[in-house]
Amino acid sequence: MKNIKIALVGYKGKMGSVVFETLVKNYSVIGIGRNDEICENVQLVIDFASAESSAKYAEWCKQRKIPLIIGSTGQNTKQMKIILSASKETPIFMAGNFSVGANNLKRALKSLITQDAQDVIIFEKHHKTKKDAPSGTAKEIAKFITHNFNIKPNIVFERGGKEIGTHLVDIYYENELVTIEHKAFSRQAFADGVMKAVKFMQKVTKSGFYSMEDIKIL
Repeated sequence: MKNIKIALVGYKGKMGSVVFETLVKNYSVIGIGRNDEICENVQLVIDFASAESSAKYAEWCKQRKIPLIIGSTGQNTKQMKIILSASKETPIFMAGNFSVGANNLKRALKSLITQDAQDVIIFEKHHKTKKDAPSGTAKEIAKFITHNFNIKPNIVFERGGKEIGTHLVDIYYENELVTIEHKAFSRQAFADGVMKAVKFMQKVTKSGFYSMEDIKIL
């Protein structure tokens, strides 16, 4: 399975270009522009273009029973319904953040948020050209906290400069505060996580909706 052919949608973007350079070291990769169509036989599609394209290729992969990895964020309700529907027919892996550190942050929260916690604030910073706000990662962390601890966090975001991505979680207790932070120094941190997702998807044999939490060892 190492020599599978991968179609990477959005390969010229800030994130897509780094993912492309990482993948070509181990796989045969076809770069697909935002308006291009996939005309060659591929065994895996990866989308880093946009929320719109993720829904488009979810439907495309569903019809052909081809696995899909989604790294684009900002999907609306309609687009998520299309993606979730497609996952019933073909494997779909989706993550707002592919870095090992950001996903370990969620695991660390399990021991930091207790019944004594009163408030949680998520603060995230990204470069000024990032389209969605709050970030997909901040939303994932908030959903994780709400689901596991029945606390609805507030999300504060900032856009400016060339910030790659910083996520900070403040956990307030009655008389004290605990802060946990993840900061990406390079987009390579995310590309390395995409490689883990690709290897994971090569082993998946059933349709379904998968995420970084399904990769047990990061």
